Amino acid sequence: MHQLIEYPNAISSSRHTRKLEAILNNLVVTPKIETNAQSLARLVYWLQHPGFIQLAVNSNSTMFSPSAEARLWVLIQFIKKNPLLVEQLRTIVQSITSKMHAISLFCETGLSSKHGFLSELGNRLIVKILPAVESEKDFANYLSQLFPNLRNAAWLETISPTLVDELTSLLFTEKEDPLFHLLYDDIIDSINILAGRVCALGLQDDVRVRNPNCESSVKTSPFLNLPRICLKVTDLATQKLTAEVSNNEIKTCLLEYQNEVANCRKQIESVFEHLENYGVSVDLVFRLELIGKQINRIDLLVNHLLAAPGSDLSRQKIRLFTHLIREGIADRSTRALIQRNIHQLSRKIIQSAGAVGEHYITTTKAEYQKMLKSSAGGGILTSLTTIVKYLIISLPTLPLFFEGLLSSVNYAVSFLLIQGFGFTLATKQPAATAATLVGAMNQLHEEHKLSKLVEQIARTTRSQLAAVIGNICMAIPASLIMDFVWQIVFSHHFFDQEKSQHLLDTLNPFTSGTIVFAALTGILLWFSSIAGGWIENWVTYHRIADAVGVNPSLKKWVAPQYWEKIANIFHHHISGIGSNITLGILLGMTPILAKGFGLPIDIRHVTLSTCSLSFAGCGLGIEHILSLGFVSAIFGIIVIGIMNFSVSFVLALYIAGRACEVGFNDLLLLPKALLESFISSPRQFFLPPREDMDEALTKSS
Repeated sequence: MHQLIEYPNAISSSRHTRKLEAILNNLVVTPKIETNAQSLARLVYWLQHPGFIQLAVNSNSTMFSPSAEARLWVLIQFIKKNPLLVEQLRTIVQSITSKMHAISLFCETGLSSKHGFLSELGNRLIVKILPAVESEKDFANYLSQLFPNLRNAAWLETISPTLVDELTSLLFTEKEDPLFHLLYDDIIDSINILAGRVCALGLQDDVRVRNPNCESSVKTSPFLNLPRICLKVTDLATQKLTAEVSNNEIKTCLLEYQNEVANCRKQIESVFEHLENYGVSVDLVFRLELIGKQINRIDLLVNHLLAAPGSDLSRQKIRLFTHLIREGIADRSTRALIQRNIHQLSRKIIQSAGAVGEHYITTTKAEYQKMLKSSAGGGILTSLTTIVKYLIISLPTLPLFFEGLLSSVNYAVSFLLIQGFGFTLATKQPAATAATLVGAMNQLHEEHKLSKLVEQIARTTRSQLAAVIGNICMAIPASLIMDFVWQIVFSHHFFDQEKSQHLLDTLNPFTSGTIVFAALTGILLWFSSIAGGWIENWVTYHRIADAVGVNPSLKKWVAPQYWEKIANIFHHHISGIGSNITLGILLGMTPILAKGFGLPIDIRHVTLSTCSLSFAGCGLGIEHILSLGFVSAIFGIIVIGIMNFSVSFVLALYIAGRACEVGFNDLLLLPKALLESFISSPRQFFLPPREDMDEALTKSS
């Protein structure tokens, strides 16, 4: 293709070239900017067409080229052969650019005019429903019409700067080029406007106090100095148009500018590091991202402003316009905005959930036994929770809202007691442990990292199995004992036969919505772990523990020496507390809200359902244990457990993987490695290593 540019031959007549000929023949120069803009747009659309174009190599042969350069080269040949086209195109371009302004293109495109995440999100949603009325004199609006999608931006990237120079030289001299002067004047204004905005955002309180250098004077802040150095750069660029400016002077000014920009970027990085350690704010992340993008835009404009004439300047133009087109398209995307700004918060929440999940994974026999004991305690408390649950439901004339409220309190208090006593509830494990696993997922193509992850998954599997066994094996006898005590005190079982039979029907996976309800409960379990991580991040970011510590009213009741201990406990357990309270509210209120909307939705939690089935077994009597209904209910418990675990685990694993940017190709390596490991050593997925067991047996004997 480059040979054709250097040695052009005659153009073969074809469907595409005839279409170009028609467009050029129909060029109309009018005083109306809309008509001229449409004429130029038709020409640009032809240049962007992806089809092949026929070029004559010699008198006997032709070739077909799909490249963007081929069409631009053909247009140049048409202009060369038709001198009248030069005057027409020059007049059209001048009429458009002389009446348009580009400051909003450089200062607003891709750079939110809003300084908050929610306000920007709301603005984008409103524009999707009710598009804004754009000014016909806004060059940003016209550019978005010429290049409406990413394919158009990709086309522009492939254009040769040499061809752009040739086309420009055909139409204008350097001094006559209206596009050059439009860009030049507006770029100078835009650089100074953006520098002022960076200064204003960079000196805001929540940015300064999270910078380790905030103790130093504001006078030394690179954000404050940036407008000054940018003004110096633009003055030098203006001076370069009318007078000789030495290369050394330009280099010295550029070096000073680059140092100041580098210092601004360091300040942004230090604030991001602070957020990693002390909590993330989506709104602050949005503003930091905005500062970074504004600095990058200034960089692009400065490079364009001081670029040498020729192909370097043309290359800068192409790069600048491609960037602006892509940013303009991203401006319309709510999804891109959410992904870019929620990413760091998501990662922080996942890290918090992962930290909670670490103590749910056992390695040794001793840890395995400890898990069995702690989950046994969780089973006992869950049986008490089940009794309170059905007592609340049986209260006469209790309004639905208060039924949901009392149920939520019952669940939340139970889960908090389980946490406080150091017990374990099996279904809370998967979401937390999945987040822990993600840390080992990066670079799974490396064999040692893949084997390490497989080993960790094996430990996680047997730990969760131990928790389930402990929960169920103690929940069943605890429920039987409580039913026995209930019968002694009240002379009847906790469930009568009718209620017991109804419960069997609701647990039957073949005749009820048990599978769907269990999957829904898995979603709630996953969401509660996310909520716990978010609450911990919020508490850390807003320094709630410190705020409580300096509260004068509370200081009257608690001695100062206890505040540090209280703050430490609060910091380490707030994620679990938040997660437990959230889960309690979700389990208690979801069925009530569903009833309010007339939806037959319920929750199915494996441990709670096991306790309920145990009470139902007592109510029906031992002779019904082998009945089809009871066996189906037992199978329903197994299904509930599988759905609770799998749904919450898969959701947590997927979201954690997205937050930590684990590649899809890396994830594809995992199933095969797990299968191979399970076939070669299935025991590790159920029991701790033999060495630990033998050592434990020796000690016990």
